[in-house]
Amino acid sequence: MANVFIYFRVLIQLVAIGIHNGFAAGTHLTILNVGSPFANYEQFQCYPSEAGTTITLGRAFKIASRSDSTAEQPGRVHSGFPNARILPIPIGSENAFGAYYCKGVVGGEETIVYTTIVDTQTVQDSVIIPTNHKTSITASIGDRVTVSFDVESNPDNEELIWRKDGDRLDNYNYLYDQSSVTFENVGLENAGMYELHFETEREQFQHSFIELIVRGCTSGRWGPPRCTGFCNKCYNGGVCDDKTGDCICPAGFSGDNCITSKYEYSSTKCC
Repeated sequence: MANVFIYFRVLIQLVAIGIHNGFAAGTHLTILNVGSPFANYEQFQCYPSEAGTTITLGRAFKIASRSDSTAEQPGRVHSGFPNARILPIPIGSENAFGAYYCKGVVGGEETIVYTTIVDTQTVQDSVIIPTNHKTSITASIGDRVTVSFDVESNPDNEELIWRKDGDRLDNYNYLYDQSSVTFENVGLENAGMYELHFETEREQFQHSFIELIVRGCTSGRWGPPRCTGFCNKCYNGGVCDDKTGDCICPAGFSGDNCITSKYEYSSTKCC
């Protein structure tokens, strides 16, 4: 397998080790990749915040149509953390490139988090990359949102193909301009994993993904469907959880407003 790089919901485009968080009323999930990008294997580890959470993992959709498996996997039990599960990758394929998920169910509540792997021999092999290296976008209902990729080269002038959650988006002609899609009034139906590739080169794995996450309320509100709650002010890239009103903080920050940093010199309000 070629070198592996992982996209996470942070402002770093390519990282070898990262954390991807998801939260709902039931459980908080963290996906951790602990493998080396220079090794012949990788693995996801998925950690739930609540004991008794049923964890399953898998590939979200096929890229290599003949070999990729989307069968849900229970994962191996982590020897040091019995509630966590481990998923070796790739799954049913020689190539790890693609979108993956961890699903946790506890008390009838389901939480799913996603991450993607871009499998390239070198970073420079990727010819379609997220604009500004922004691999995920979180928006609120009604926001104006643009999902945009940079096409580094297209010497054969191939047609660009948009996909959402693996399905081709032929019906999005009125929304996109080659390498970007704009939603003037984004809705929950627009949330998903967006992918852009050249028509005949999807299985060459030289493109990438952007996840669009749409909160269930308008900006500053929580508690769908009525959304009568007012969100806490979230700093340092934190996002208001639409189900609880609490701030979901990025890696390295915590607290009610995401202003507590594990690094003393960074514990100031930002953004």
